[in-house]
Amino acid sequence: MRVAGCRKLQKWLFSSMKTLGPRRLLVTGCTGFLGSHLLLELLKADRHCEIHCLVRPGAAADSLAPEARLLRHLHTALCDSG
Repeated sequence: MRVAGCRKLQKWLFSSMKTLGPRRLLVTGCTGFLGSHLLLELLKADRHCEIHCLVRPGAAADSLAPEARLLRHLHTALCDSG
């Protein structure tokens, strides 16, 4: 499953990364639908970049630690991408 407009965003993002050459990225929203797909694309695209994910604690009803929630959403994005 691809997000509408994802190719255009991906092209712009990765061309900017090549031009500017960042070595560290801070990504927020990685446990959301768009953020998890963006993180997956970043991980696939550049293995020389250090990526930091800011993940808020979940609701009291959600017993998963932030790291586990991030991995769950990343796994879902990976399954969605085929």
